[in-house]
Amino acid sequence: MCQSAAHSHGGLLACRFLLGLAEAGLWPAIMFHISFWYPADRLPLRIALLSACGQCSGTFSGLLAFAIAYLNGAAGLSGWRWVFILEGIPALILGIACLFCLPNYPEPAFFLSAQERQAVLDAMPKNQPTAGSKTWDSEQVKATLKDPVFYTFLLIWTCLAIGGWGVTVAFPSVIYALRLQGTSISQLMTMPPYAIGSVVLLLVAHLIRKKKVKAFPCAIALEIGCCACYVLLVVVRHAIVKYVFVCLTLVCCTAILPILWPERIRAAQGTTSTGLAIGVTSSLAHLAGIVGPQLYQSRFGPTYQVSFVTSIGLLAVCILATVASWAMLKRREVVHARRQSEESIQGRGASIAMCAEA
Repeated sequence: MCQSAAHSHGGLLACRFLLGLAEAGLWPAIMFHISFWYPADRLPLRIALLSACGQCSGTFSGLLAFAIAYLNGAAGLSGWRWVFILEGIPALILGIACLFCLPNYPEPAFFLSAQERQAVLDAMPKNQPTAGSKTWDSEQVKATLKDPVFYTFLLIWTCLAIGGWGVTVAFPSVIYALRLQGTSISQLMTMPPYAIGSVVLLLVAHLIRKKKVKAFPCAIALEIGCCACYVLLVVVRHAIVKYVFVCLTLVCCTAILPILWPERIRAAQGTTSTGLAIGVTSSLAHLAGIVGPQLYQSRFGPTYQVSFVTSIGLLAVCILATVASWAMLKRREVVHARRQSEESIQGRGASIAMCAEA
């Protein structure tokens, strides 16, 4: 909201810096928070709902900006200043409400009965965060840094942030090439990929929840879809067709990370490990805003062929990292199941021996 009061380039940059500083911690904090409440196998649809809300904000912000454009000059303020003010008010109110109404853990939750609270705690696997864990466990940190899956997930987030979401930097120029009349209409043209992407994300998450599909194959299929769109964008020249394929690229990108977040949480081992993995992994998603603009510089436009080809290479690495993560986690599950089976057999053997002695 303070951005609406900026009267210089430096003032606006200072507000943007502070906004980014506050916003950067929001998503990892949400991921860490809900990992105290739900086991990983129940997270896909919930994370998808959270992410879809974020994507819908991209839809509604375009619609809101279209509507607020008519407030230009109201109370002596420009329309862009009204955008910052009116979009900031709900977040401010909800932030204060959450501070007082949202419990950190299931244990102090006022809306749960004793039986419900115990059911929530009993459903949590041992490797997920708990309220009674140490604030910092150095052994978990060492184990996490030695885990190859930690780095393959980092590679997925890095390559997808730059190669997938980087195209958002070129999106305005793609819309401009349509030669639409008026800024307001251009704002509306930003809405379709986020609206469709939210629907696709929720559909995929629902299928994962029903165990009709699995997260990793879906993520790989969407990554391949992104690559295919970029290949077509390299050769396509028609403005409308290019707009369609950029939209499809964003639709695919919208669903990939939310459906992989539960797998990222499942792969962690303990409270400190989960917090570290979520924080570091999420921070790499901000490379979309740091490296993305460099990859999609105006000197590569209006065709952006160099940018699209580079994105194809990054997404190819992303696919390989996703396959590697899937294979390693699957092998880990097999080893864990075998170990549990052996322990169960040993336990039954010990019981039989005790009965025989009796």
